[in-house]
Amino acid sequence: MQHSRHNALTVELALRLAEYAQVGTVLGERVGTIDLLAGPGISRDIYDADGRSADAVIVRPDGLRIAIETPPPPRGSSRPRCAAGHRP
Repeated sequence: MQHSRHNALTVELALRLAEYAQVGTVLGERVGTIDLLAGPGISRDIYDADGRSADAVIVRPDGLRIAIETPPPPRGSSRPRCAAGHRP
């Protein structure tokens, strides 16, 4: 359940950014590795690529890539909380 909610929140964030912000494109987790973001993807050698990846990647119209990492909700939380700490 936690993993599904995490993925749903990330997809929702990425799609909203694509819809409302001026971004070139939105990419998924498969292209969010450090190797593709800062390695051969920009013609550099990365020797310490450990396989981790960002949850999403936003590409601006000028080509700058922004890695998005959505933190998972705290353990034991069953309902989302508002930023001010009030329950909905």
